[in-house]
Amino acid sequence: MSEELSRVRSAYERGRLRAAAPWALPPAALAYVSCSSCMRRDVVMAISLALSAMLVFCMWRGGVFGAAAKAGLAGGVLAWLVPVACPLPAACVAVGLATGLAIGALARTRASRRLEFVLVASCVAGLAGALGCVLVGLGSVAAMGAALALGAVPVALVPAARRA
Repeated sequence: MSEELSRVRSAYERGRLRAAAPWALPPAALAYVSCSSCMRRDVVMAISLALSAMLVFCMWRGGVFGAAAKAGLAGGVLAWLVPVACPLPAACVAVGLATGLAIGALARTRASRRLEFVLVASCVAGLAGALGCVLVGLGSVAAMGAALALGAVPVALVPAARRA
C-alpha cells in the first residue's frame, strides 16, 4: 500500500506542477517588452527568471502563497507598466508606494498568515515592477522596492479593528 500511495502522491504533485507551469509565461512577456528598449538585457533576464521561478513555486504550493502571487503579479504588472509609459524615477517611487499600499490593504483582509501574504505579494510585485523600472535605471529599481515595502509593511502589520 505504501508504494501505491507514493505513486499517487507523486502523480498529484506532478499535476500541480503542470498546472503551475504556465505562470512562467507572464514574466517572459514583460521581459520581452523591457528587453526591446533596455540596454541592461542581462539584468532584465535575471529578474525575469527569478520572477518566473517564484511564480511557479508559489502557484505549485497554492494556498496563501498562490493567492499572494496572483495579487503581487496584478500589482506588479501595474508597477511595470507605469515606468514603461512614463520613464521617470518619480514614477517608479509613486507606483511602488501605491502598489505597496494596495498589497497591505489586501493583507489586512486576511485573518491568518498575513505576513506570508505581504512578503510573497511584495516580492512578486517588486520583481515585476523592477522589469519596468530597470528601463529608468537601477537606482529606480531600488527606490521602487523601498517605496513598495514602505507602503505594504506598516499597513499589513497594523491590527485590524475588532468587531463588536
